[in-house]
Amino acid sequence: MIEQIREISTQNKKEWVAFVAIVCLTSLAGIRMDLVLILAGIVAGIVLFANPTWAFALLIVAIIFNSILPPVVLPVVNVALTWANIIGLLAFVGLVWDSRLRREQLFWNKSLTFMLLFVVWVWISVSWAQDLRDALVRAVAWSFFLLFYVAFVNFLRKPTHQTVSMTLIAVAGWVLIVIGFVSVAIFGVENRDFVFGLNPNNFSNRLVFAIVGVFWVAFLNERRELKNNPQLFVPTLYLVSTLILVAYSASRGEFISVFIFLALIVLLPGNRQKRFMIFIMALAAVALMWFTTDIWQGLIDRFGSDDTLGGRTGLWDLSWQIFRQNPIIGVGVGSAQQALGIALGIEEGKSPHNPLLLVLLDTGLVGMSLYLMMILTPLLAFSRKLIRNIKMFGMNAIPYRYWLVLVAFMAYLVSWGKSGGSQHDIALYFFLALFSIFASESRAT
Repeated sequence: MIEQIREISTQNKKEWVAFVAIVCLTSLAGIRMDLVLILAGIVAGIVLFANPTWAFALLIVAIIFNSILPPVVLPVVNVALTWANIIGLLAFVGLVWDSRLRREQLFWNKSLTFMLLFVVWVWISVSWAQDLRDALVRAVAWSFFLLFYVAFVNFLRKPTHQTVSMTLIAVAGWVLIVIGFVSVAIFGVENRDFVFGLNPNNFSNRLVFAIVGVFWVAFLNERRELKNNPQLFVPTLYLVSTLILVAYSASRGEFISVFIFLALIVLLPGNRQKRFMIFIMALAAVALMWFTTDIWQGLIDRFGSDDTLGGRTGLWDLSWQIFRQNPIIGVGVGSAQQALGIALGIEEGKSPHNPLLLVLLDTGLVGMSLYLMMILTPLLAFSRKLIRNIKMFGMNAIPYRYWLVLVAFMAYLVSWGKSGGSQHDIALYFFLALFSIFASESRAT
């Protein structure tokens, strides 16, 4: 270990500036601190000191999968002046410093500009929010997600970093699979939160998200090119395992997401026959379990309920009524849930269970326009590049990783659009970072 430390290259030393920045960001995922994330940062720093690329990727994956962990809330006396804000500032400065040491230009695009403008508007909206303390907490959270977005884009622009990150995402997905089945064996599935009391929707959402990593590892080589003989059994086993655990959790959106991914992945060019075999094997396994077990009963009951969307339609209607009262500037950041709670006659507030509606209520049409542009600009840039390359070179010339990430994102949107708090879902920024990078690549290879 000592010899490895002595042999660290100058480039690796510079990379550690960015590593410290990621550790700082990891210690405060939004406005909350998870001890697990801090330990992950320490372990990554000790074990992976000679290869910081893996350390960066490990911490990014920890941030993404953070949402399934029970948070240890950081006590904040004065949110505006807490040391957490100082850490966030140091993290951003560290990232910029690292780019300068490498003589690399910090990656910045229109999406990041719109995110920055949105955060500025969020801070302005604090002035008319109902609860100043809660508004400050939310504004700080949005500021940190801007830092996460900048960090993701600048780390993932290197091909090796993409491969390492996807590998760790795949590993994290398999870890969740093992945890899920161990929970079933120990506790059974009497309740939806059978996985050690974790939120079933968050757990299922991350299982679905990890599909992109599993398929990346199975179908792409180290150069991000399509393998001649991609794996079939591993992604099939992961899909079937995910479907079983999602069925146990009775998470309808995530169940639909898996089938959307299965349907779309078959249509992609390149090795279509082998992906069709995965589709057939997965469906055969599901059909077999359908007729031989009762694992689907909870999911069937929830789909067959009077309100398939789980009571969300009433919340959405009420949200529109509140929006019409403050259409331009909104009710103020952090006040949407309070406004819904007052309308419903409850004290603790209520989420509209739709990220776009929450942003619209909090920040009005002004904030919603900036938020949508932040999401749409990398997607539009990527789409224009995709269409242009298809016209010039044909479908088969488009890199498989482009299609894979696009299909995974489309499946992810199904569960994202109906979740409470998903406007802060860090996986969204991971996808947007990849689309930003793909759109900026000089050639489709």
